[in-house]
This record gives sequence, C-alpha cells and structure tokens, in this order.
Amino acid sequence: MIVAGPIFAMLALIGLVAIFVWMVDRGSSGGQLRRSALDILGERLARGEIDRTEYEEKRKLILARRGMR
Repeated sequence: MIVAGPIFAMLALIGLVAIFVWMVDRGSSGGQLRRSALDILGERLARGEIDRTEYEEKRKLILARRGMR
C-alpha cells in the first residue's frame, strides 16, 4: 500500500499536465476546428471573393495536391 500513494500522485500530475496542454492548445486556435482548404475555398466563393471559374481551377489544384500525398 505504500507504493499506491506515489503512483496515484504521479497519475494525477500527468492528468493535470494533459488537461493544461489541451486547454492551451485549444485556446491558441480559438476553440475552432481547422478548416480544410476546400472549406475556405467554398466560403470565398459564397462571399463572392472569387468567381465560379477561379473556384473550379483552385479546387482542381487542391485535389491534385491531395493525390500526391
């Protein structure tokens, strides 16, 4: 039983560090999920920043790069 105390304390410390790292990481991204390049491209089309032709060209480039991985 003497060993259980330090082991529990070590697990608790690891848990606290993990929670801290998770919170810091989440805070740096503003709590938002990462958006894919296609998501961003679609948003730009919806806002009218790019036209349909430019959207299709960039979409093909993005999909071609994904195929290279």
